[in-house]
Amino acid sequence: MAMGTVHWGKPIWATAGGGELPVINMATAVSLAMTGPGRLSLDRLLGVRMRWPLTALAAAGVAGGVAFGLYTSRSRQAEAEGAAQPAASSQEAEASAAEQKRSA
Repeated sequence: MAMGTVHWGKPIWATAGGGELPVINMATAVSLAMTGPGRLSLDRLLGVRMRWPLTALAAAGVAGGVAFGLYTSRSRQAEAEGAAQPAASSQEAEASAAEQKRSA
């Protein structure tokens, strides 16, 4: 989410406001999810096993949630930009009308 909303269009490096850290966090989460628990983990000690179909369903749910969040964020941003443009043009029209009154 952060990469698609806040950091989009900026250079990748975090010092330039980019999404270096979110990309590293995503890569770490995906690698841990794909490899599963190791020999020295509580999951193995307690005998907890996640079945692959459930893991795939969870991954699809996360991907769908992120896609929905990005879609709604972009649509809200477009609505805000659309609402700001008429307001700016009406302010410009009022300013030019006031200037015409002064010059007349």
